Amino acid sequence: HGETLSSIEALFVVRGPGSASALRSGLAHAATLRFVLDIPLFLVEGGDVPAWREAIRARTPTPLHGFLTPLYERLPNITQKGM
Repeated sequence: HGETLSSIEALFVVRGPGSASALRSGLAHAATLRFVLDIPLFLVEGGDVPAWREAIRARTPTPLHGFLTPLYERLPNITQKGM
């Protein structure tokens, strides 16, 4: 309470596994905050507690020279109108 966006020093984001919609939304928000606030972003897989601990300890950001890749729990169910 009482914190502002400027007080965020880094983001730690679960890249999956999870639902396609939730991961796309979460990663898009994380990438936007990382860009706007110019802060490091760390990606880990959901149940990988040792990776979380290592990322926090090492504070080595995930390079973001391309796309953030989600780890879907199953293939996305995307339909097209009229198909």
